[in-house]
Amino acid sequence: MKPWTLVVLPVLALAGCTVNLPSDAPAAPMSVIEARQTIHGLADPKGNYFIKVDGVSARQGRNPRPVLSHDAVHFGNVDIPFRDIGAMSVYYEQAGSMQDMSIRLTTPGHPHTVAISQQGNMPHVDERRLASALLVLKQGAEKYSSAQTAFEQAAASYLAAEPKPPLPESVRRYQIQAEEAVRNQQFLRAAETYAAALDEVPAWPQGHFNFALVLESLDDYELAIEEMQRYLALVPDASNARAAQDMIYRWQTRLPDSAGY
Repeated sequence: MKPWTLVVLPVLALAGCTVNLPSDAPAAPMSVIEARQTIHGLADPKGNYFIKVDGVSARQGRNPRPVLSHDAVHFGNVDIPFRDIGAMSVYYEQAGSMQDMSIRLTTPGHPHTVAISQQGNMPHVDERRLASALLVLKQGAEKYSSAQTAFEQAAASYLAAEPKPPLPESVRRYQIQAEEAVRNQQFLRAAETYAAALDEVPAWPQGHFNFALVLESLDDYELAIEEMQRYLALVPDASNARAAQDMIYRWQTRLPDSAGY
């Protein structure tokens, strides 16, 4: 398997560097939530961007962003599976007042190039962090199927159980810590805490509901939709089921049409 290779070419006096990460090596310490935030951060919401994928305009306007499913990153109509990414190169170029950052993702048979242009200064991109984020998501894609199966099995047991099982003390601890993080507006920490709790007890309806709201605060609408759908799968007759479904509809409007939601 090819190593993960990140190259920043010297353009207009920008210093060049090379970072090599074997594709089977442990990623830098980073949760899946943080990795998703890193990829979403490629489009800075403070600027007007123009995005091209393989030379074709993907989207134009304020805050364009990649869409993340569990197995791929989607730029416009181009789908790039995480499992196929073997190497990545990052290039910077200046043309008048515009600065271009091009990300080349090498996949079998076709190297995709994602170019992001902005008027003014580009946000700094930490190449090692970007590679680690992709590696975390690539590893996460390999585990998602088993995690989904675990949820479905837990959901079936939960729906059949009467009375419903009590919440373990360990998950109660996660809940209190997540709520404290939300009060302090530490939304990433809160999201990671809810994710850890739901790994332990997948059939926790309120956990999925709260997790979805925290993900909304992080602008991760893809995961927010999934978590709210899991909440409704566990408690389809909840008193707030109508409001929960309406939140899903609202979040769907915040994704590009090509996201498929």
